[in-house]
Amino acid sequence: MVRNIFAAVSLICLWVTISCSGSPVAPGVLQPGASSPDAALLETRDADAQGYNRVLWGYWTMRWNPDTQRLEATPCRSGELHLNVIKFLEYTLCKTCLVIGDNQFNADGDLEVEIGVHHPIKQDGVWSASAFSGFDVRGIAIFGGTYYFDEHALLMSRYANNEFTLVNADGYTELWSPFAFAPGTIGRPIFEYFPGKYEVNGTKLTTTLNPFRTFYTLSERRTFEAGKNETKIFTLRFPYDLSTAPLEFGYAVDASWVRPVKTVNPDVPDDFPISANSIEAYRIDAEFSGFLTPEGGELLTILRVYDWQGSATIDEIKLEAPDLFNGIISPSGPGIEQDQYVEYTVDVSNDLLAPVGTYPLLISVSDTNTVPIIGAVKAHNVFYVPVDPPLSLQKTLDPFENLPIAGYFDSDSKTCYFCPVPFTTGLSVMGIDENLEPVIGFPSVTAMGALGLCVGTREILLATDSGGADDVTVYDIDTRTLKQTFDIPSLVGNPGTMPLDFVVYEPSQEVWTTLAAENEVGVFFAGLSTSSPDITRIGVGTIPTTMAIDTTNYRVFAACDGNDTVAVLDGDTHTLASTITLSTPLESPDPVHYPATPGMAYVPDSDMLYVTMLLRGRIEYYDLTDDSYKGAIQLAPDGTEIILGLVYDPTLDVLIATGNVISGQGHLYMIDPNTNTLVYTAETSGMNPSFPGLDSPNHLLFVPDPIGKVDVFKIVR
Repeated sequence: MVRNIFAAVSLICLWVTISCSGSPVAPGVLQPGASSPDAALLETRDADAQGYNRVLWGYWTMRWNPDTQRLEATPCRSGELHLNVIKFLEYTLCKTCLVIGDNQFNADGDLEVEIGVHHPIKQDGVWSASAFSGFDVRGIAIFGGTYYFDEHALLMSRYANNEFTLVNADGYTELWSPFAFAPGTIGRPIFEYFPGKYEVNGTKLTTTLNPFRTFYTLSERRTFEAGKNETKIFTLRFPYDLSTAPLEFGYAVDASWVRPVKTVNPDVPDDFPISANSIEAYRIDAEFSGFLTPEGGELLTILRVYDWQGSATIDEIKLEAPDLFNGIISPSGPGIEQDQYVEYTVDVSNDLLAPVGTYPLLISVSDTNTVPIIGAVKAHNVFYVPVDPPLSLQKTLDPFENLPIAGYFDSDSKTCYFCPVPFTTGLSVMGIDENLEPVIGFPSVTAMGALGLCVGTREILLATDSGGADDVTVYDIDTRTLKQTFDIPSLVGNPGTMPLDFVVYEPSQEVWTTLAAENEVGVFFAGLSTSSPDITRIGVGTIPTTMAIDTTNYRVFAACDGNDTVAVLDGDTHTLASTITLSTPLESPDPVHYPATPGMAYVPDSDMLYVTMLLRGRIEYYDLTDDSYKGAIQLAPDGTEIILGLVYDPTLDVLIATGNVISGQGHLYMIDPNTNTLVYTAETSGMNPSFPGLDSPNHLLFVPDPIGKVDVFKIVR
């Protein structure tokens, strides 16, 4: 491991300097009168790969300056050059321009190495040192890799392929890879890949797309000023199996420079033409919104392309993600000019239905301009796009002694409230707020109902029928105080009417409740302060328990455990409109203690009602146009799991059910109501996920477990 760490530190020794594309004298010629040792460093005598005793450093004109009485060399260039200056820097010009600082492993297990780079030119010489300020300097890390972008014909390293990677790359480039710029192909090492002295086994460096970090001491035009230094952190990620992935790497330095307009004491960077900067885009950013899942999905991608020469030179933008879609996609329209960048939009889809994971997305920007010798140069960046599970656990809260069983989200308070399990004492309403923090402080009561919680009108109604006078307890949401209690009288001589569940219709402020002991559904107005509200009673069937509501057509549904039906009630007339006879009898998981309480959800687009079949392990769906049974979705083997809670998310068009188990892990099931198929299964943190609360605008699902915890899941689709 010590060898690997040492080699990794060496890998990050990316020699970076500024004046990498010019010098005030012809290479190999010591300028007369240059007294500083720095001037002598400009001389090079090492042979290059083709046997020359000097490196091609540039093209020059010579003139006599009568003021200085010196011969001065002036570069002759019409535009900038990209140069790989490894040989000139490591072996001739400057051997002390790199400082390796502290290195440590971070919390993710990545090696962080601090690199300090010093400009090698000081204030001596014919020209002012500031004339050698460089631009867009990049230290390029070159690894062995196997991930291929076939449309671009580019190869790179990837951690998922068990390869070394640079985690915090500023961008990617094709320049100076050993394969594309092999030694001897151009004839001068400064325009080729040159094996530096820290390289390890460069014969296997086949990647043609490699990450880089940028260096600059002045943010304006990304200038590296003469005589200054810059420090960067290189974060190296090791392969997960080092025994099968030996450390093999190379490196290069890319820089841009042209002669400033004023060579003596030039203003930096103003006296340098814009051609001193990189000719291709120097930065590519991307911002994503939306989600990709194994089912597909879509990401709206905002691209920001930074180009010194502006949008006029941006030729083409291409996006490639071989795991997500075939071929190339590009922005559909022209870019929008902003202050420092050009903005484009493009939609990225998971057309290939890639499974959950993170996948490379390559963005390339080609330029209308070319550079001497090298030709066309593209800018690249690689972003890692997640394919998320449709249901992902965000947080588990378990401070609840109140045993939450059913959740109800209130959009006004942005809080999900929970009612306690039935037939217990000393319990109260609880909740989770928009910051995913517990909401407590409601007075405790004896809670004898089943799922009796209704959120609306700034109040919470909790079923508390204990066989006495207090059938319903009303809490004030804002003050968390017990506002009132009231009784619903029995008309048939029962000890209590047993209100088990509530729904509220906000437009009319009407509250509906099942009266299980009376075989009725009751309707009353919310917000009443009287202890005896007027209640309309509607006979529905035997032992009505749970409820659901169609707010579009104002219909209320009540599941009746005693005769295995669902009552369909007209909200406007307060009458029984029809009765659905269930295909499968409702079966309580514990008939000794409480009646069957199935989950129900209404899907407006199909006018379909979905009902959980509890121990049967499935959900059945019914067409409300004729109250007919249409089919079932089997989620678990019959008798093995209680399919209990059920919600419909209209913004994402999915149904989500909970699977309550006797032992092991509980489950969430995501169902597509368009195909009536199971599309995803997720585990909950406990065994007994019950009736969830849905925050549809924020795509959050709050899943209570009666052991005293609540799971918060993110829904994506």
